[in-house]
Amino acid sequence: MRSTIQSNRRRRAVAGPIVLALLVAGLLAGCDSDEKSSVVAGDPAVAPSSIPTDDPSTDPTESPSTTPTDAPSTTDPSTTPPPGGRLTAAEYAHDWDFKLDGVRMAADHVRGKDYPDCSGLEVKGALTKRGCVYGVKVTLKALGGRVMITHMILEMKSDKKAKTFSNDKSLTDGDFNYQKADIVPGFDKGQWRVRSAGKYAVFTVVTGGKGVTAKQVKDYLHYTNADYTSALLWR
Repeated sequence: MRSTIQSNRRRRAVAGPIVLALLVAGLLAGCDSDEKSSVVAGDPAVAPSSIPTDDPSTDPTESPSTTPTDAPSTTDPSTTPPPGGRLTAAEYAHDWDFKLDGVRMAADHVRGKDYPDCSGLEVKGALTKRGCVYGVKVTLKALGGRVMITHMILEMKSDKKAKTFSNDKSLTDGDFNYQKADIVPGFDKGQWRVRSAGKYAVFTVVTGGKGVTAKQVKDYLHYTNADYTSALLWR
């Protein structure tokens, strides 16, 4: 689980091995084993609890798709955010290109949005009451759009709140206000999970359409969630 979200080339070069070590050491809290990921409520394999709706607000313009190559990642933000500075969608306005020990995964950035508080990211105050302060939402696509990845990157009131949130067994994907534009239309498989690092928590939902296997969805979820979460350790 490693990311091209680090703020400089040095960090990016060592991200993979470090993330692996952090997971083993337990420094990334939450769903650190595959069996702890959860099926999306809208997945036909389970009874639906809540169906994502159209976002009433205006999303930023979709960025053009690009085909990832084996060239070094260029996902660094144009400026390095100050340590502990407020999260912004601009930090994540780049494609995701991940490599580690023979594992290669990539996804194209689609859109990102800043939220001044958590009301636009939650259903019935589910995140705010658990200590969420504000967050950003980032959506990516892979395999020609047959896989959609949406992250909600949240700042919590404290490290303790973030860790408790990531381990909260009462959380469901129905507590998160992701939209139809954030998932594959008519998806037939989907998984979600939450991890935390410091005072931040990352909710990730991955959906797959026709021709995408359950393992591919699981792998995208496993690696991208841990990668985005680990990047927050450097803030």
